[in-house]
Amino acid sequence: MPSDMPIEDITEELEGFGIHPKECKVLISRKTGLPMPIFAVFLDKTPDNKNIYNLKEICSMKIEVEPMRRKFGPAQCFRCQGFFHSSKYCTRNPKCVKCGKPHLTKDCTKMQSEEPTCCHCQGKHPANYIGCPNNPLNRPPPPPKVNFWQERARKKKEMLEAAKAKSNPEAQPVVFTPTQTKPTTSSQQPQVPSSSSESNQQAQMPSSSPEIHPSHVPSQQNHITTRKEPPPPLLRLSHRSTTLRSRKWWKSFTNS
Repeated sequence: MPSDMPIEDITEELEGFGIHPKECKVLISRKTGLPMPIFAVFLDKTPDNKNIYNLKEICSMKIEVEPMRRKFGPAQCFRCQGFFHSSKYCTRNPKCVKCGKPHLTKDCTKMQSEEPTCCHCQGKHPANYIGCPNNPLNRPPPPPKVNFWQERARKKKEMLEAAKAKSNPEAQPVVFTPTQTKPTTSSQQPQVPSSSSESNQQAQMPSSSPEIHPSHVPSQQNHITTRKEPPPPLLRLSHRSTTLRSRKWWKSFTNS
């Protein structure tokens, strides 16, 4: 559509199709400052307004409707090329997005054949390049925040445990080294004593009975289970019984 198309004619045409726009305006080029043949229409999210994507002709002219393209990443200033603010209220020194020199982008005289220079990292790309290493999207995430009081309590606890361990050192564990036995092989067979040596050993052995360690003897103590006597029952006197007893005492006292 031509840039000099009246906005009132566009809104009336859309109203005839059952589309109710909130605002309609022509877009202006940032380079030249002149209106472009592109119109922005702002609508509410309703089923009727979604039919605007099916329109192919308005005011006897062919059109193409498409949603606005969102820019990924944080907001970037067009004046100083900084992040997280706009150029409307920026008071910093200007920087060019193409050559990185201290002047506005519209005053740059760099040719298109020349390579751009980033004002952030001095790389061969414009300052609004998303892949720039100084772009907040490409920076490493900040370290996790640590609570000061929790960290202080943790350090204090570690110091107390270290002081306690230093004052009461633990006993060193005793290490038992098992004795190694020589394995018997098939080649080294045990020597069989002769009959004469056996008779001599039997004569030298005493006639006393072999000793038995008390740990191997099973205990024959009779385990007697004692039954605990139950505690005496508690005497519970109701209010009625106490009143009857007080009356009997008073009668006996008056009769006497």
